[in-house]
Amino acid sequence: MANNSVQIFDGSPTTVLAITATLVTANFSTSSTATITEYDNSTDLWPAARASIRLDDGAAPWSAAPTVGTTLDLYMYPQDIGGGTTDHTIATATLVKGGQYVGSFGPLYAVDEDQPLSFSFSLQGIQKAKFALWNGSGASIVYASGGHIVTIEGHTLTPSA
Repeated sequence: MANNSVQIFDGSPTTVLAITATLVTANFSTSSTATITEYDNSTDLWPAARASIRLDDGAAPWSAAPTVGTTLDLYMYPQDIGGGTTDHTIATATLVKGGQYVGSFGPLYAVDEDQPLSFSFSLQGIQKAKFALWNGSGASIVYASGGHIVTIEGHTLTPSA
């Protein structure tokens, strides 16, 4: 039907976090626990994005089952603000610093297995950003050969044909 909106996705999700060490509960992913890759939205200027998390299900991803109803929270750190080189300061292990909360993966359920989750959030005004993950699960995310990843994929609405 013409004049309806349809979603258009980038088609190429960017891995923004790859867990490279155990991420204990009540801590942020930092450069010591994750490879952090900047998300570059400066060319396509997507107004929104979908964040997805996948924990390696080839091995038990948790030190114990997460507490039911808890979440893994994603924070965004805008980069190159105002067309310059000013960046929001990324989190330390326990301090959010200049992060902006964008959403939560969850609620989690109490089983020690992969719980693939996703949500959408606004990218309006954001050309480049880095991300950090807050582990609020009540259990550690155990490193298992780099299989734990967070991806970002831009999307928008466009008129249908």
